[in-house]
Amino acid sequence: MKNIIAILVSAFALLFSFSANAQNTAAKDLCVVTFADGKTFYAKVLSKGGNEVHTKMLHSDNMYSFEGTTVKSSGGAYKIGHKCKKIAYYGGRINDPRKVGDYIEVVFGDGAAFFAQVQSIGNDGFVAKMLHSGNKYKISGEGRVLSSEGLYPAGHEVRSVMLLPRRQ
Repeated sequence: MKNIIAILVSAFALLFSFSANAQNTAAKDLCVVTFADGKTFYAKVLSKGGNEVHTKMLHSDNMYSFEGTTVKSSGGAYKIGHKCKKIAYYGGRINDPRKVGDYIEVVFGDGAAFFAQVQSIGNDGFVAKMLHSGNKYKISGEGRVLSSEGLYPAGHEVRSVMLLPRRQ
């Protein structure tokens, strides 16, 4: 039990050290997976293809692939078809919005975080309308602003995009 706590504390410290340094590219490859039983683990994002994301868990080196929040392939205890409560990606490589109307949190390269609503989704990215200002940003799946009506110009880094849960 002490080893698991030590690993989780180390992963938590690692996550905060990544978020404190916008230039650290390793942060773009990190996700936090909360499985249906409430257990949360950190994983390295190895690749993304279409809607499928391939990961390696930091605590166990188990490989998992996810489509949305569903396990598509499993190298560990959680089997194919398992529905996760939440997967949060840290970095611009993954764009969480799945449909128009989704609410998201966008963290820009300087660490500023804003809530937005998805206005449209296309092959090259999605358009998010910031709730506080009404400004719209087109954001690529690679984590760059493609077009801007606000402070952050085209080309600016987007650190993370996280889908916010809907109320039941």
